[in-house]
Amino acid sequence: MEPGRGARFVLITHTVVNHGTNYIAVNPLTLRLVTADRTRYDVDLPATYALRMERMIGASGDGSGGELAGGGSGTYVVVFRVPDDVARGKLSVVIRGRASVEVD
Repeated sequence: MEPGRGARFVLITHTVVNHGTNYIAVNPLTLRLVTADRTRYDVDLPATYALRMERMIGASGDGSGGELAGGGSGTYVVVFRVPDDVARGKLSVVIRGRASVEVD
């Protein structure tokens, strides 16, 4: 997949830990990419799922499914499509408005 003219993909790798006993859904739509001026970008679902499918075919294991067993953890990657200049700036990830994490 190509991001298109004047755009870039920003990939965010994150780990989810399920401290409960039941399965939980791991939904990429809970994440937003936020710039220093508070512009928000949603996950690019087609690119995120294309990457997920590629990894599943490559048998990557953890983080390939949409559910996480109780007591388990998984590493997931989400993809955002942003303008070139945004990709070079300071970014944060917001998780359902509850937490914000700066991106290296």
